[in-house]
Amino acid sequence: KSLRNLLAPAFTEFHEEPHSFFSVSVTIRGKTPVIIMLAKVSNIVILCLCYLLIPLRPARSDELFTAQIELEAVFSSQSAVVEAVEIYLAKERARLNEIKKILLPLDERSRKDSFQVVSNPISAFLLVKSLTVDLDDLLSITQQKQNADELARTIEVLKTTHRFPSKEDLSGAAVAITRLQDTYLLDTGAMARGEVDGHCCTNELDVDDCFELGRQSYNTGDHYHTILWMNEALVKADEAKRNSSRSSSGVTEADILEYLAFSTYSKGEIARAISLTKQLLELDPGHPRAKGNIGHYEKLLDDRRGEDGRQSDQLKQDCSNNSQDKIWCKLIQVKRFIHFESFSFVCFAFTGHTRMY
Repeated sequence: KSLRNLLAPAFTEFHEEPHSFFSVSVTIRGKTPVIIMLAKVSNIVILCLCYLLIPLRPARSDELFTAQIELEAVFSSQSAVVEAVEIYLAKERARLNEIKKILLPLDERSRKDSFQVVSNPISAFLLVKSLTVDLDDLLSITQQKQNADELARTIEVLKTTHRFPSKEDLSGAAVAITRLQDTYLLDTGAMARGEVDGHCCTNELDVDDCFELGRQSYNTGDHYHTILWMNEALVKADEAKRNSSRSSSGVTEADILEYLAFSTYSKGEIARAISLTKQLLELDPGHPRAKGNIGHYEKLLDDRRGEDGRQSDQLKQDCSNNSQDKIWCKLIQVKRFIHFESFSFVCFAFTGHTRMY
């Protein structure tokens, strides 16, 4: 509070970014607008609020997730989920062992000479039993859902006792990363490798992570960052193909190309969008929209006067979409983070009521 009172006379204009994270852009004595932030909290690179510099008000639930104390609370939620899933897996392993126990005698008999089995009354009885009663038992076990239902109930209980993020929090965290990327001119590939401003390493992002960052950007209409992160997702997908030891992803190359092609079209790179959509069609010939999109893009390309169909050398950020982006693009881009090695910063707001966090 004292710091806020000390610095308040120096600020002539306040802008608060209405996202799932706190930031404040200010004009100091008519100089270039700057943004005040904290970065790299608990191995998660995120823009954080300088709460002392703005008027105090109740925080939205999604905004709270940008404070370090809220990020710390996520760790207990993670461990609780891991414990619940491990219990589920143990029960599932026991269930699978029951299936193997039923299947093993059937497998052993199937490897014997058929005459030896059918000519022996005991073996014949066991053969018939295995394909009637035992088979019914096996199918009954495979159809059991109580373990999955129990896990779902456990997770629902955990959501009432632990702090879980919302979809809005996920969107805000993605926006924070893209804003940080723009402010410090960070390379997408380096960030995906866990390198931030030349410092290594946080957790490396896989195909699913890069795809989700691109998808979140797409959902907010940010096609510029959609293209950056979908391209990186393609790179990760190619790496996964060449390295079979990595776990398979639930995201397909066709999924990535669908978002990438439309965002490329939205940024005006029609020829490139056609090429990407044709790649999509090769991977998924039955795609419901690809053929129609190609026809639409080609017509637009023909209608353009002076369009040579070549992709521009560099994708540039478009600041003309909305006023918030215009303000952001005017902010100063500093070269490096200021790294604090001996201090920990946590912001608190005191309103005279119950402490918010």
